[in-house]
Amino acid sequence: MIYKSHGYVKSLIEKSWIVLEYGSKGLHLDPLHINSIGMELYSITKAFSALSQETRLRIISLLVASDNGALSAGEISDALGIPQNTLSFHLSHLENADLLRRERRGRYIIYSCHNDGMKDLFKYMLSHCIRQD
Repeated sequence: MIYKSHGYVKSLIEKSWIVLEYGSKGLHLDPLHINSIGMELYSITKAFSALSQETRLRIISLLVASDNGALSAGEISDALGIPQNTLSFHLSHLENADLLRRERRGRYIIYSCHNDGMKDLFKYMLSHCIRQD
């Protein structure tokens, strides 16, 4: 699909318009790759949104610094001085952004960082946001 433009292009992720080539004939939008690229950007945007709040960054830092990389909700709440209901809200944002995993161990829910989600975020940053000279 070719779209003529006057030098200014806006990528609309919600409508899955992803610019793959820009030439003198206009923009080439590849419909075969639009959904996968759009989903990647959507996931990255969710991760940035989740990490854009101080309490959530403190949760991630606490989990990474813990001895085994995992803590119960109660341990996180006590360490950060956050009420359980507030903590639950923040944990769900991190989990929905694929940055956190939870596992039930008996009557406890144990949280840990999802390393693959974090790696995907950093890979995106390295490949799309840092100029390689």
